[in-house]
Amino acid sequence: MLNYNAGNYTDAIRLLDSSRRLSTLAGDFYTLSNTINSFGNIEADLNNNDQAKELYYQASQMAEKHHLSREAGVALGSLAHLEEDRNISIRLQKKALAFLLTDSGAVSETGYLLINMGLDYSDPDSAIACFRKAVMIGNKSKIAEIALGALNNMAYTFAEKGNFTEALRLLKDQAIPLALQEKKTDWLPTVFDSYADLLKQTGMTNQAFIAQ
Repeated sequence: MLNYNAGNYTDAIRLLDSSRRLSTLAGDFYTLSNTINSFGNIEADLNNNDQAKELYYQASQMAEKHHLSREAGVALGSLAHLEEDRNISIRLQKKALAFLLTDSGAVSETGYLLINMGLDYSDPDSAIACFRKAVMIGNKSKIAEIALGALNNMAYTFAEKGNFTEALRLLKDQAIPLALQEKKTDWLPTVFDSYADLLKQTGMTNQAFIAQ
């Protein structure tokens, strides 16, 4: 995974292949499912989506068979991300969520899945419900990145509904203070930029300029 994160796919694939072989011999289905899922991530990064989907499916089936809830949820979530049919994607995400909710240790995975579900919903109210749950998870588990991602997307969803008051409030009163409090310098430009964008859309160009 260190090689994968560094973009060194050649060594990552070589090591994953060894991991797959050894975990198969040992009957270690936890490692085997994660290994196959990692192979899927590499294929997805290389835009080989058909191969990635097949690997994610294999990982999810193995995890389900051996009652590995978190691994099944992660693989199904990855599979849903590549699914072009929105209805199928949402169905896979709901199944993934059901698995993740049975594992108390899968907090971050659950939060990020809820954000992805919110982004996939065409109905803004359903999207907002997912984002709210993700914010709660992020705040409760003190994973600011989850809360900030959900708040940022939820603000734009409210803006799409024409409720700019709530959209701006979410950014001004929740997202920006959270990013400042937690010193999330990678998120601060994003939430300030979103705030400026929505201010501009409401005609408050002077305030938008300051925020920008």
